[in-house]
Amino acid sequence: MNNLEVVEANTLRMKARIAIRGLGLPPKIKEAVLAAIDTARLPLHKYFKFNKPDTAEAFIRKVLAGIGNNIDEKIKGEIEKCLLRSL
Repeated sequence: MNNLEVVEANTLRMKARIAIRGLGLPPKIKEAVLAAIDTARLPLHKYFKFNKPDTAEAFIRKVLAGIGNNIDEKIKGEIEKCLLRSL
């Protein structure tokens, strides 16, 4: 992983955290989403040829998977829309 890939991954995480903090979720759900953002890992050596929207979508899928199934689908939809807009 080169420096550009590390910066891109950190930028995705930072933008996602900012977007989720401003979303107005209940504290427990917000903590779960922020934890999922922090633990989402993309093997960037696979994604370096992808364009930024495709990489962002893959990152969002990883975050949503990290949240788990104990969050309502409506809230997951709001989280996904928020992340798509911000990334």
